[in-house]
Amino acid sequence: MSEKNGYLQKELDNAVREARGQISLLNNKVSGILDRFLLLHPTQSFAEMERDLELERRRSASLQDSLRDREKEYQKLKVGHLDKIKRKALLAPGTVGQPAGVGGHTLDDRTRPATGFGASTAMNVGAVVGGMEANGIQRTPITTRTAQQGQPIPTAPIA
Repeated sequence: MSEKNGYLQKELDNAVREARGQISLLNNKVSGILDRFLLLHPTQSFAEMERDLELERRRSASLQDSLRDREKEYQKLKVGHLDKIKRKALLAPGTVGQPAGVGGHTLDDRTRPATGFGASTAMNVGAVVGGMEANGIQRTPITTRTAQQGQPIPTAPIA
């Protein structure tokens, strides 16, 4: 029993010595850090530093709150702007994205002003060509279309 007691006492002494050594190392580190800090800031006391730190925390918190508020306001404006663009697109589908003063593109010949090489260019809008009503979009010239009716389309051999 005394051997076991002696062994445990040795272990305890070793642990205490090791702990004291670590404590002294930590104390040296802390004093070195404090010395370096005091060299950098010799006029500030610890209370002043704590006060400055608290002021910086408050300032940071107020800046974060301000940023949050501005971000919310920006998102509201962005959503409102997108809604405005969507409403414009629904109400006037041809005018979205055009500069002010530029009218929308009109596909209907009845509402488009007559332009051409003289007064004889007026045409009958209700005319039916080839069984289809002419709505103002003409993909091929009428002369070409009428000339090719009944004739096979020529194909050239691909080289």
